[in-house]
Amino acid sequence: MRILTIMGFALAGAFSFYSSSIDARELATAMDVDQTSYVKVSGSARIIVSGNRFSQGDVIETQRSGQVQLLFDDQTRIVVGPNSRLIVEEILMKSGRSANRFAVTAVKGSFRFITGRSSKSAYEIRTPTATMGVRGTTFDFSVNGKRETDLAVLYGSVRFCGRSGECKRVNRGCNLAYADRRGRVGTPETREEGAKRISDGFPYLFSQKSLMSAFRTRTGSCSRYTKLAVSIASKSGGSVQGVNGPAPVSAPAGTQPATTPAGTPATTPTGSPGNSGAAGGNSAGRGGGNSDGQTGNSGDHRNN
Repeated sequence: MRILTIMGFALAGAFSFYSSSIDARELATAMDVDQTSYVKVSGSARIIVSGNRFSQGDVIETQRSGQVQLLFDDQTRIVVGPNSRLIVEEILMKSGRSANRFAVTAVKGSFRFITGRSSKSAYEIRTPTATMGVRGTTFDFSVNGKRETDLAVLYGSVRFCGRSGECKRVNRGCNLAYADRRGRVGTPETREEGAKRISDGFPYLFSQKSLMSAFRTRTGSCSRYTKLAVSIASKSGGSVQGVNGPAPVSAPAGTQPATTPAGTPATTPTGSPGNSGAAGGNSAGRGGGNSDGQTGNSGDHRNN
C-alpha cells in the first residue's frame, strides 16, 4: 500500500502509515493536483505531479489546501478535496474500458464522484458510517470529524445505506441524506438544516473554479441550500468552506522529486466523457468557474 499525500503545507513528520504491496497494476491518473504533492513509500516521500499513476491499495491524502482530480481507466472521475483521505480498495478491470468491481473507501473529507463506463453494479463507495451504490450518477459527499457521512446527489441516484443496515434511495436534484456516527440514516427536515449540513464539507457546490471541466457539473439545483448557507454565514460573520486555490508550500527535507511517467497525459484526454467544454471556454483545464459550473458536459454520467 502506498500513501499518496497532496499537501497544503509542509510535511513535518506528521504521518506514519503501515504499507504493504497489494496490486501494482496502475488504474488511475492524477489529472490535476493543487499544491505540492507527495507519494510516501516505505517511509520516504516523493513529489507527485499531474500525470502520475495510481494503483489498487494506494491511499490518497490531502491537507487543508490540497486537492487531486483522479481519472480512472474506466473514465470514473473522483475529486479528493481539501483535508481528505481516499483509499483505492479494489478495482477489477474486465477490459481496458470497464471494471467488474470498483470499490473505494473515503475515510474523511470532501469528495466529488462521477461514474464512468463500468456497470452500476460494480460501484461501491464506503465511509466509516455508510455505503453507497450508484446508478449513472454524479454526487458530492463528505465525512466530517464526527465520522458522519453527508450526501448531495446531483444526477442519477444513490442507494445510501447506513452502518445500522437502514437504506434509502436518494435521487437527483440536490437531494440530501446523511448517516450519523451510529450509522443511522436520515434526511434534513428543513431547508435551514440542509443549508447547515452542506456549509462545511461541500466546497464544489459553492465554487468549481479549481476543477477541470471534466470534473464540473451543474449545481444550480443546490442553490436553495447554498444561498441560504451563505446568507446565514454572512449574518453571523462566518464563512462556508470553499476551495480558494493553492497557498505557498515547501517540500519536507529529503523529499525526492517525482517525474511524470513517459507518455502519461497531464491533461484530460481528447474525447474523455464530459470534457466538451468548460466555463470560460477552457475545454481541457480550468475555466472561470461559477457556482453552477456550466461546462457543456455531454451528460454521459446522467444516464449510465
